[in-house]
Amino acid sequence: MTIIAVGYSRLSKEDVNKQGWDNDSESIKNQHYLIRDYAEKKGWQLVEIYSDDDYKGSDRSRPEFNRLISDMYAHKFQVIICKTQSRFARDIELIEKYIHGVFMEENIRFVTIEDHIDTANMNSSSKKISQLHGLTDTWYLEDLSHNISDVLDIKRKKGEYIASWPLYGYLKSPDDKNRLIVDPVAAEVVRSIYQMYLAGNGLQRIANSLNQRSIPNPLKYKRDAGMKIGAKSRMTSKSFLWRNDTIGRILDNQMYIGDMVQGKLKKVSYKSKKLVRQPEEEWIIAESKHPPIIDRNTWERVRSIRKSRIKPRRDGIVSMFSGKIRCLECKELMYAVTYPRQINGRKSKTEFNTTFRCSKKMMNKEACPATGISMASLEKYIIDELKKLSELYFDECIIQDQLTVTDGRQETLEGMKQEEFRLKRLLEENKLAVTTLYLDKVKGLLMEKQFVQISEQLAESGRIAESALKKVMREREGLSREQSKEENLMEIILKYKDIERLDRNIVLELIDIIYVGKEDRKKNQRVIQIAWNF
Repeated sequence: MTIIAVGYSRLSKEDVNKQGWDNDSESIKNQHYLIRDYAEKKGWQLVEIYSDDDYKGSDRSRPEFNRLISDMYAHKFQVIICKTQSRFARDIELIEKYIHGVFMEENIRFVTIEDHIDTANMNSSSKKISQLHGLTDTWYLEDLSHNISDVLDIKRKKGEYIASWPLYGYLKSPDDKNRLIVDPVAAEVVRSIYQMYLAGNGLQRIANSLNQRSIPNPLKYKRDAGMKIGAKSRMTSKSFLWRNDTIGRILDNQMYIGDMVQGKLKKVSYKSKKLVRQPEEEWIIAESKHPPIIDRNTWERVRSIRKSRIKPRRDGIVSMFSGKIRCLECKELMYAVTYPRQINGRKSKTEFNTTFRCSKKMMNKEACPATGISMASLEKYIIDELKKLSELYFDECIIQDQLTVTDGRQETLEGMKQEEFRLKRLLEENKLAVTTLYLDKVKGLLMEKQFVQISEQLAESGRIAESALKKVMREREGLSREQSKEENLMEIILKYKDIERLDRNIVLELIDIIYVGKEDRKKNQRVIQIAWNF
């Protein structure tokens, strides 16, 4: 009676890591040779060899593995030959399920050439050997997964880019695949998205604008550049259009200010391909690791707006003061109400007035004593306040005083930098001394008592230096922030000293919040408080 046999072979990167490229004993070609030779010696008819190349032994979605199992249930063969059990699977669950379970139930003989596993002659001892191989292979995969994860985390912490494809707006450096450089074409699109958003455009309005100008979205841009874009079978014509969620992801991505942000997703386990999103506090962020496309000030302004969740009007535009005005009486937001202008006693169809009204009072007239304010009046008040600030800060005496203070501060900062450098060098010398001390002890040049005594002295001096370093770094950071804030104030005053009109971008840059009080119509007075961003 002719016995019908099939073979199964597999190779993956995990096996390359274990065996090394110099030893091709695990190669697919070698496995096929051994399987054919073994079948021929046994006198079995080998009808096919199923082969999965570049698939892990724990992967349950291996195409040829699953075809083998399907054909097994169809009783297309009687024997399965593998070079070793690990070629079939490196997962104890798969081994128990099939080799010690299903194959025996379906009367399928499983044979390995080098492990000498044969289910036709399986006894308690040989089963334990098979299970032991399965356990050690499972442990190996688990250890390998942890080691790879640790290595990748080290790379992430160093700010090395480890993803397969670059973020939209960047390219991988031709000199270093772990470093990003700016893609001038895509970067310009990213900048325009931020500019449009700060100008008051909603996400969908920005997406529509880009689609109307036939600007390729990130997916189409990748495809046109020859990059891998995933399963094409799931692509539709809509896949290559800009959408509001795509715009949102670009606006929320800290990578665009030059910070390397990685570790957002993590595999459930080494056995699964499923990725789960990690909490933001567990992301690995390395600051200033590649050229920024967006400056930090712009990023912070966009982030602030995104957190406020301000929605655009029906036309897709965000009002100039949206989310920035609160009632001084009840502290609730004030909403813009637009109505037609009266021209010659008739309502205009083309010209409109806008008034801001307390949202609480709009729900219940008796709930708040606030009175509305027109957009024109509020805009004029803010511009007048800016001009007053300009007059104050451009007083020659005040400017001279500020320059004197700034100069002295710069000298202090330089001194702090030098002290920081000295303390860091001291800590490095301390670490070197501890290492040298330990080596002297090992060599027998130092007694245990002397070693302990000097070690304690070095540890104490190290703690003092580390504490001093932290203090200097905190003080320097605080002084730098003050100086930066002062320079920013002067820059803003220079920029807007002759301003005549406001827009959404200017409001976002200058104003944190505006509190509008009720109007005293008898005195024609109203309290307005502005919390500036500078």
